[in-house]
Amino acid sequence: MKITYEWRGDIDDAALDALHTKGIGHPAPSAGWAARLRRHSLGWGCARAGGGLVGFVNVAWGGGSHAFVLDTVVADDHRRSGVGAALVAEATRRAREAGCAWLHVDFEEDLRPFSLDACGFTPTTAGLLAPWLLGRPVPGRTIRSYLQGGVVKRRWKWMLVCSVPALGFSGLAVAALVAFVADGPTAEFWFPTKDSDSMMSARGASLSYALMAALSFELARVMSKGADRTGPADGEDPPTGAR
Repeated sequence: MKITYEWRGDIDDAALDALHTKGIGHPAPSAGWAARLRRHSLGWGCARAGGGLVGFVNVAWGGGSHAFVLDTVVADDHRRSGVGAALVAEATRRAREAGCAWLHVDFEEDLRPFSLDACGFTPTTAGLLAPWLLGRPVPGRTIRSYLQGGVVKRRWKWMLVCSVPALGFSGLAVAALVAFVADGPTAEFWFPTKDSDSMMSARGASLSYALMAALSFELARVMSKGADRTGPADGEDPPTGAR
């Protein structure tokens, strides 16, 4: 089937949402593509086959010498046929015509051959910061849109696993407190010590377990931070489905 390419062609939000959902492997929140592209992009390329959208690339631009390849995706049944590379080649030509000196892209490890070999990008050192993870939400984005993405799911699943010991310590702290309230200052409760009976005052055990729970929750929070660096949050991130 013949592939046709368009630059700055008409955008159907629903069709582009569907293409990205298939490309990234999980539902992507509606991005309002048409309005966003007109507002922020130097241009965008569409690949069509039989009247349907089978490929897409977006070139974001600040009006200067740097432009950025984003949102590249190709339908499953058209991958490894040169569609993605053709879209990026057109994006490169258009960026050059607009006077851009640099065209940037970032990608996951499995897309390294596509980005470097097929498209001709050169590896370089770069950094990435997700403002919403630092407590500064991105304007116009909702909590629901983040929950639908992989980053939050990965982070909270990991934190839940790491929190199991903290939940156990919390339960023991509550049990010791109940024993103290029920039996008074003379109540004892199990606590791992060097003594053979491993018993101490219920009040002391409750406070000790509560402290251990607090430290465990903090450790879980710190350990879970790394989970937000394993992949894209939703369909707006750089290339996830191109081949």
